[in-house]
Amino acid sequence: MIDVYDNENDNLNPDSYLEETKKWINTEFNIADFNDVRLNKRLMDIIVSFCSSPNTSIPQKYNSWAKIKATYRFLNNKKVSHKNILNPHQIATQKRISEQQIVLAIQDTSILNYTSHPETKGLGNIGSDESIKGMLVHTTLSMTPSRVPLGIIHQQTWIRPYEEYGKKHRRYEKSIQEKESQKWLNSLQATEQLKKDCPDTLIINIGDREADIYELFQQANDINVQSKLLVRAFHNRNVDAQEQYLWSYMKIQPLACTLEVSVPRKKKKAERIAYVELRFCNVTIKPPKSKSNLFPITLNAIYLIEPSPPLDEEPLSWMLLTTLSLNSVSDAVQSVEYYAQRFLNRIIP
Repeated sequence: MIDVYDNENDNLNPDSYLEETKKWINTEFNIADFNDVRLNKRLMDIIVSFCSSPNTSIPQKYNSWAKIKATYRFLNNKKVSHKNILNPHQIATQKRISEQQIVLAIQDTSILNYTSHPETKGLGNIGSDESIKGMLVHTTLSMTPSRVPLGIIHQQTWIRPYEEYGKKHRRYEKSIQEKESQKWLNSLQATEQLKKDCPDTLIINIGDREADIYELFQQANDINVQSKLLVRAFHNRNVDAQEQYLWSYMKIQPLACTLEVSVPRKKKKAERIAYVELRFCNVTIKPPKSKSNLFPITLNAIYLIEPSPPLDEEPLSWMLLTTLSLNSVSDAVQSVEYYAQRFLNRIIP
């Protein structure tokens, strides 16, 4: 059974929590080096301060004008960058990953909205309205199949130029390297590099429907790529079969098993149990007509569908494409569970 659950916050003693936080920060960032001892110490102090309430602003966090100015000076220092703040954490993350047999590298994009900060410079458009300003962050988070977070593998940040606003329709004229979609390929490349340093760990790069990009599958399908890819399909792609299209082809595959899925409460709809059917097989997908220079790719596909949803309910439906080997029903169910980690779902025996 696939279930959705929320972990309850432990009732920690504030003093104990602070001490544990300081220990973790020291372990995670003690090798941070800005070529300045004062900056190294300031980073540790800032992280300790914000761990208890990371959603507060700098002025809200400190009741001391001296600390506020010191924090701003740190962030404005030319020696301080996103890369060298994150680097010690990534090194610690790599060590934790190397100790695991299987690691899920879950990637997704966050939109940071700073529209309410009109004086902030260097922002770009982030919405359908030109006045909505901010930046984008694409993070690849590592975690174990049992839901233990291990840390950030890779992170990309960028600003959309205002001169590109309203030109979304021209994206088909660009190569993948010129599009924001390149972020998914960069993440896979980062996990592949990590795999070289962690040869005994199976690393599975996981993306949602936005990651259904032909070039990403092409990159993952390279014989030299050792990390694996698991993506929820969005496009009803052409396949090398009589049925021609992916969804039609998967619907005629033999039923492998049935599963119970716990669908969480959403708005006015109560939590419910969905009874789904699972099918899986090998499939060869063809490149889009606009990318005729590319070649067909053979992948494994998993189709999860709720055949009889309740009235007024959308049927639960996932189409997954993967480079993972699927030699049995249990392999297919395991892959579904891996993808479900994006939503904190799990399969219960």
